[in-house]
Amino acid sequence: MKSIFVPTDFSEYANNALTYALSIAKEASNEAEVVLLNAYQVPYSTSTIRSDKIYDVLEEGSKSGLDNLAAQYTDTYPDVKITTKTYKGDLKNYVNTDKFAEQYDLVVMGTKGASSLENVIFGSTTTSILEKSKVPVLAIPANAAYSSIKSIAYASDYLKEDLQVISKLVDIAQSFEAAIKVVHVIEKDYDDFEEMVRFKGFEAVVSDTIGFENITFDKVISDDFDQGLKKYMSEQEVSLLAMTTHKRSFLAKLLVPSLTKMITMHAEVPVISFRV
Repeated sequence: MKSIFVPTDFSEYANNALTYALSIAKEASNEAEVVLLNAYQVPYSTSTIRSDKIYDVLEEGSKSGLDNLAAQYTDTYPDVKITTKTYKGDLKNYVNTDKFAEQYDLVVMGTKGASSLENVIFGSTTTSILEKSKVPVLAIPANAAYSSIKSIAYASDYLKEDLQVISKLVDIAQSFEAAIKVVHVIEKDYDDFEEMVRFKGFEAVVSDTIGFENITFDKVISDDFDQGLKKYMSEQEVSLLAMTTHKRSFLAKLLVPSLTKMITMHAEVPVISFRV
């Protein structure tokens, strides 16, 4: 892991994500670089004023804020290179490009949860990037304090794409000497013989294909996916939850919130999402 991207709005939530990113960089590799970016836009209410003057002020404030923020962490993380950047425009447009995917290995973002309208608006930026980014996105809950990653749970539905994601998780697990726990949550009524065959078959395929020894496979029987997964993570002392996002139609996004979005907004542990 060589380059970690951290967007910031200078809030406490973003600062917590930055601390997490720097800790990951420090533990995973002494050569890792953390790129700290602040995106700014002209508020709609001031659109009638000369936009070039407004942008000059916003850019100056962005650069000053980034320099001050980076300076607060240089003594604590002397071995981690911190680079600052400003961007005029929508953060989502900056992230959703092929060039971005070539430059960065991981995006780390803070999230507030969904207990208020403000939180939903802030969270929508994180979850939008979660669903569109070609780079894995690590969403950090507001109250999450960094601790060394020792156990990674991956919520699987026995899909072919899971092999690709698990392979990427192996690289992360090896950097932290962590275990991978592949978990499948299923309702009680569907836990039948066919389910057992799928579970055992998937375990065999992953074991033969991936070749990573520190990996286990578990099944959780619960009629509530969210609660079943949370209980499992608590019992297994999971430090990182991994999930996938899939490209969905506009109608599907409008009618049904993505599972990754729902989990991320209410998670108590960091969630890393891979787009497949």
